[in-house]
Amino acid sequence: MTFFTMITVMAQKQPYSWIEPKIKPLVEAMSQGEVIQTVASCQGHYSPLFPKRPYVYFRAPIDLASVISKRLFEMSVDGKLNNSWVLTGHFADGVLHFSLEAENYTSAADTFFLSAWLYIIKRKALDANLEVLTNDIGKTISTYIRNNKEPKTGKTNDNH
Repeated sequence: MTFFTMITVMAQKQPYSWIEPKIKPLVEAMSQGEVIQTVASCQGHYSPLFPKRPYVYFRAPIDLASVISKRLFEMSVDGKLNNSWVLTGHFADGVLHFSLEAENYTSAADTFFLSAWLYIIKRKALDANLEVLTNDIGKTISTYIRNNKEPKTGKTNDNH
């Protein structure tokens, strides 16, 4: 395989239905109960020309996104995460979407050495963050679903 073929293969996008193995548990945890609709994700990749940041791009109720954002802050303050993960929102086609991503990986594309450091040498730290996010955000979403279930009502017997 030539250098240019490798670059072309690395730059190709995967179909959105395919979820990379290191981000898949987080995507599945976020998708439980169909409260969140994930749109795209990436586990993060090193490439000298095109480093790809780790992220999950999704739609969710604003109140749930707010709870997740608060939880990210708490996990950061508690030292559970070794990277600063943020939740940002923006509109796409008139619909509010959110992106969960690590801030320092977003800037990794700026320098070759930072990218190599984060994606190769410190990959285990990123994977550990993804595991913490999977467990904690998964619990946060489970709690949200449990607290926001509509009570099921039985049929009433009208005797008029």
